[in-house]
Amino acid sequence: MLISVISRFGVITDVVRRADLPALKDPEGWHFWRVVQQGDLPGLYFPRVDMQHPAMHLYSGEDLTSLFQDCTVLVLSGSNVSTFENS
Repeated sequence: MLISVISRFGVITDVVRRADLPALKDPEGWHFWRVVQQGDLPGLYFPRVDMQHPAMHLYSGEDLTSLFQDCTVLVLSGSNVSTFENS
């Protein structure tokens, strides 16, 4: 079975690597610490592009290991940890 999820670590490193100033200047408003600690991102509205981003959970390796504790995990890999949007 192959599972693909959004990586919590990948998203956080993307924000820092791109120097996403709105998120870094207002970490509480962008729920930055909530994502780091819990992986939960509530829905957000982006007025600049008139877009509603849905709520989501961003997964860590520990989340996946716990979720699939009754399975044998052969490989666990993060895909967006080494690349980022517009790279």
